[in-house]
Amino acid sequence: VNGHTIDFSYQTAIKGRTARSDAKEAMRIAVQDRRLAYRDARYDNGDPVASDISGAVIAAKDDAHVVYLEPDWAQLTYRFAESEGGWDQIAVTAGDGVAAQAGGLFADPAMQARWVDFHAHRASMALATASENARRPHADETAWMP
Repeated sequence: VNGHTIDFSYQTAIKGRTARSDAKEAMRIAVQDRRLAYRDARYDNGDPVASDISGAVIAAKDDAHVVYLEPDWAQLTYRFAESEGGWDQIAVTAGDGVAAQAGGLFADPAMQARWVDFHAHRASMALATASENARRPHADETAWMP
């Protein structure tokens, strides 16, 4: 409805929701505009855009996946959660009661602002092809310190 893609993962359907998965979804939604702005800015001048992983040209903007280098997404979100007292300290809500919401939002606007600031100062975004993104290994979330 709003132009954003929502991942309805079968893993989430099978495993169920956890404080961790809900918090990470709220974190993803909170920085989605920033991620898309990064991707769009890379395509703004009309020149071919290359993957930051392989150098392969990503012809269509919608085919470019925003990925995180060091720290990767798991490391970034883990350290933020740690700074807030753990995953169970990140309260989420399913929306404002007016519109249907797929995925959680931060219940505390101040915490969301802290997350957006944390992301802005520490995230190392890059672009990759879909296949490169799918093949990326999962890093140890505790291996990075801000």
